[in-house]
Amino acid sequence: MKPKENKTILVVDDNEQALTLVKEALSTRGFNVMTYNRGTNAMAFLDSKKGDVVDLVIIDLVMPDVDGMELAGKILAKRPEIKILVMSGYADDVVVHGIFEKKSVDFLGKPFSIRDLFTKVSVLLAQTA
Repeated sequence: MKPKENKTILVVDDNEQALTLVKEALSTRGFNVMTYNRGTNAMAFLDSKKGDVVDLVIIDLVMPDVDGMELAGKILAKRPEIKILVMSGYADDVVVHGIFEKKSVDFLGKPFSIRDLFTKVSVLLAQTA
């Protein structure tokens, strides 16, 4: 997969190892990757002018301050053009799509391969808003 130029991905996960793994994998493919370990901090960033550059948000479903589904809902309410990839080892695709019946939201079950991550990211970024 070759990323399009100037694509920025925001990754939100309370697990530092997961943040590092996803950031390193996507950075090696040429994406600009930013990370937050708290949903409230990520939302504050997205609400700021600097957050305008974000094309895709990858969110862990289970986090201590704001769960991933709540965060995804807030993001879509304010920025419906942003693509969202929800990842979790506790839920499945049916649950996520049952709540968000939008083409801009997808699911990636944990554990996942780097190849699966690239495929999901590629598909979401290829969609038009």
